[in-house]
This record gives sequence, structure tokens and C-alpha cells, in this order.
Amino acid sequence: MQTGLAEGIDVAVNVRTIIGLRDKAPFRPFDVHLADGRSIRVHHPDLLSPSPTGRELVIWSPDGSLNLVDADQVTSVALPKRNGTRRLR
Repeated sequence: MQTGLAEGIDVAVNVRTIIGLRDKAPFRPFDVHLADGRSIRVHHPDLLSPSPTGRELVIWSPDGSLNLVDADQVTSVALPKRNGTRRLR
């Protein structure tokens, strides 16, 4: 699935865009930005789950805490910039 999301660029989103980022292979961590100014990093695809209605998202943190997010409060998502190093093949 194409998301049209480039590194370091914020994109206005809907739940389908977020699920597309979660399901894209290879997975890359991304940040979900909320209307209240918070930003939540999705570290692994297994740590993000939409509700059956698609109105809420559960985003787990690596420490086991969870964030219940109203999908209407998501303002954008962003792929963090890479640190500039490239892996040699």
C-alpha cells in the first residue's frame, strides 16, 4: 500500500493511512501527532491496534503502558528522519 509519506514530513491522516503504515513492509517506526500537541511513537506494528469501529486507536509503548487515542484527535503522522547512515549491501 502506498502512503505517500516521506521522511520527516507530516501528513494529515485518517485511520486507513495509519493502518497502511503499520502494515507496510518493511515496517518503520512512525509518530502519531495529536491535537493536544502530544506525539506518540509507534515502535512496532504489533503495538498499534484500531478499535472495531475505527474511532479509536490503542498504541502500546515498549514499557507496557498504553495510549487510547480518539482517531478524530490525530492531526498528522510522520516518519522520523533517519540518522544519515546507510547500510552497505
